[in-house]
Amino acid sequence: MPAFDPSELRSVVGKLMTAAPSDVKLVAERLRDHVLETRMTPEATRAFVADLGYDSIEAFCAAIGLPEHIARRWDRFGVSSEMKQVFTLVLEQRRPPTAEPPREESVVEMRMSPQETRAFVADLGYGSLEAFCAVLGLPEHVARRWASLGMPPELKQVFTQVLDQRRRLAAAVDEFESMTHVGLDDFLAERGLI
Repeated sequence: MPAFDPSELRSVVGKLMTAAPSDVKLVAERLRDHVLETRMTPEATRAFVADLGYDSIEAFCAAIGLPEHIARRWDRFGVSSEMKQVFTLVLEQRRPPTAEPPREESVVEMRMSPQETRAFVADLGYGSLEAFCAVLGLPEHVARRWASLGMPPELKQVFTQVLDQRRRLAAAVDEFESMTHVGLDDFLAERGLI
């Protein structure tokens, strides 16, 4: 573990002192989420990625474009309650890993802006962050935090993969219907699949 540097603590405290009260509340909620909320254990995280067809957490993170340090953190500490909810959603809609090569661009460890987050959630078909979080079973304060600070990069990667999967499915359905005219889109929509 790296040595503690007191200047880092001064930096954090300095930022908190100049933050708005609502920002301090969001930081406190974030700390509570990561420290007190029940995390998915490392064993459960490994079992989840194995159920998706990956050999390891590292392979899973590489496939969705997450940096190695996130894989190491998840392997050691498991995932947060937020990611546990996302994993539950992904597991329900799981599909085998694609044969596509991993993306070569590096993941920039930046949050999506609040505007990008709202647009992204709208692309997923949800009218608001609150509605999206409710579907995932996430608490209301997560929607407020995302509205104020944007979405973290690891969630952005997972949701991007889900959105890409939906777009590919819709394109395949459109192509199928253009050739057959049998109404597959209506059939899948009636069953709540698209």
